[in-house]
Amino acid sequence: MPAFAKTKHPSHISFIHIILFCGLFLAGIFLAVLRYTDESFWLGYQMENACRMLNVRDRTWSDFFLWTLKNRFPIWAMLCISGYFRRGNLILSAFTGWLGLAAGFLFAALAGRFFLRGILMNAAILLPQNLAYLPAYILLIKNKVKREPAYLAKALLLSGIFLAGAMSEYFLNPWFLQKIYNLVNLLP
Repeated sequence: MPAFAKTKHPSHISFIHIILFCGLFLAGIFLAVLRYTDESFWLGYQMENACRMLNVRDRTWSDFFLWTLKNRFPIWAMLCISGYFRRGNLILSAFTGWLGLAAGFLFAALAGRFFLRGILMNAAILLPQNLAYLPAYILLIKNKVKREPAYLAKALLLSGIFLAGAMSEYFLNPWFLQKIYNLVNLLP
């Protein structure tokens, strides 16, 4: 039997990922507000202190590659490898759920610290890297679902998109975050 079998694209998999993300996003908000209020409060102040001490200069390519190998490559490699196997949907779904839970908790923590200005802070933390991370992850899920024979070539292409997201996270996001943080502090 071939390693890859052509199957029709089940649309319910995409729906499951959307439900998982949204449901656990709300669960993250509820956990931050109702159960882990001290941790959420602490996280909000930690984010504010990190924004104050953010260094947008002295970022080198060698530091970027070390940072990527340590912080982003293991996660992406695990997702790509799990996408190759039949039972990889479980890992991809678990990762989607974790993203939703973490995003909801962070959203509530920043809203608790900055009130409505926390929405701007959330956008600053997530942009511009998620403009590359999100399409790469969604296309990885769709590529997994279709079980196409050219999975390796597509995974490498998606890895390039993911690397562009990592570069924007390392080089552009600190500058963007610092500007938004300064704007948030000017707002009443």
